[in-house]
Amino acid sequence: MFGNEMLGVMSFLMPVSVILSTFGAGNGVLFTSARITYVAGREGHLPDAISYVDVKRDTPSISLMINAIITILMVIALDVNALIDFFSYGAWIFYGATAATLLVLRRKMPDAP
Repeated sequence: MFGNEMLGVMSFLMPVSVILSTFGAGNGVLFTSARITYVAGREGHLPDAISYVDVKRDTPSISLMINAIITILMVIALDVNALIDFFSYGAWIFYGATAATLLVLRRKMPDAP
């Protein structure tokens, strides 16, 4: 409705923009999540095998495979609404923790930038 009223003939741009944005966000999450898993393995928070790098490609292949397996299992096991609920609540928990941390740091270190 909004796209039809505001864009008229060009209203097809609205869903195309949403699709492109979704693919861009997915691409960013794919690369950052593999890197986070790789560093967690390297720092000792996860098993060391996760931090191995492929010699030919110079990429954290095991980390990428683990993330792919987890993603496939979640898609198979849950429906889309359950996934959205699961990640929405998790995201808000971390947003709240970040805000609380900023308040604590502002109280403990008032002169920090």
